[in-house]
Amino acid sequence: MATAGDSVVKSRMQAGSATALRYKSSLDGLLTIIREEGVEGLYKGIGSKLIQSVLTAAILFAGQRRIYELTKQVSPPAPKLKSVVPDFVQ
Repeated sequence: MATAGDSVVKSRMQAGSATALRYKSSLDGLLTIIREEGVEGLYKGIGSKLIQSVLTAAILFAGQRRIYELTKQVSPPAPKLKSVVPDFVQ
């Protein structure tokens, strides 16, 4: 959540619109947004970003679990390792 303001400034500066040309730097963009829109301006679009992050995590988790289950079924169990200590030492 702390990086939301940074993301808003970055995306506005990369947009190439007329508003992006107003900002001289990232800090200037940050201060301009706070001055003109208030702190709330730094959190525009955070709802959709939060939904995107949750869905991405859910898909990755489900996919990882399914791949684990498939490889567990297909691959044979790992062979038992022999002792690396020679018999005469034991």
